[in-house]
Amino acid sequence: MNCGRLQILAKPNWQQIGGHPAIEELNLDVLRALDGFFNHIGHFGLTQPAYEDFLAWADLAEGADDLRRLSAGLSVFDPEDPNLALVEAALSIAEAKETFRGTDSKGRPSYERTVSVPPEELPENWRGFLEQLRNRRIGGDPSAPSLDILKRMIQKLGQYIFVLRRDGLAEELHQEGLTAFYSDISTRISERTGALLRPATLRHGRNWNALPASLAPTRKNCARR
Repeated sequence: MNCGRLQILAKPNWQQIGGHPAIEELNLDVLRALDGFFNHIGHFGLTQPAYEDFLAWADLAEGADDLRRLSAGLSVFDPEDPNLALVEAALSIAEAKETFRGTDSKGRPSYERTVSVPPEELPENWRGFLEQLRNRRIGGDPSAPSLDILKRMIQKLGQYIFVLRRDGLAEELHQEGLTAFYSDISTRISERTGALLRPATLRHGRNWNALPASLAPTRKNCARR
């Protein structure tokens, strides 16, 4: 273990989780990002940080790069951590700031998108279904996903469509698209952390080869709706 890792893990913030096996999966950059955010929330006394807090920390740190490292680190400890959705929300804003390319002919901000498409570019039937879910949740339907989960669904679908367009694939759920999307996520996480995509990122105990079959009923239901 190098000196940098030892110095971080010796801090009080890390004493309760210092022996966690997931720490061995973190490269030094990810470890530094986690440590920096722990220091940030401790300094400002944040017990339930909002996405604005993640964004404020990113502005003080290394911007979108550190948010990506923070997301990678948090997902190693808990792939279902609700803070991941907040990090994603902050990351989309941080990336927009960093890829700002002036304004278009109508005076609207123009950005270079490198990971996902905006929600308004999702297939029309998908947008309609997502809006139905949103309305059901707002209307009090407990079977509909929470607004935070819905936001994350939209972000992931935007990433999925981005990969399909990049690879010239049909914009619908299919095996080839899921494989390309999985490969894209794996590559981006590996570049950030040096580790392969963990099975828990998909779902604990889920076999990737069985995933398309398990998604088949959902695909049929979405198509019917």
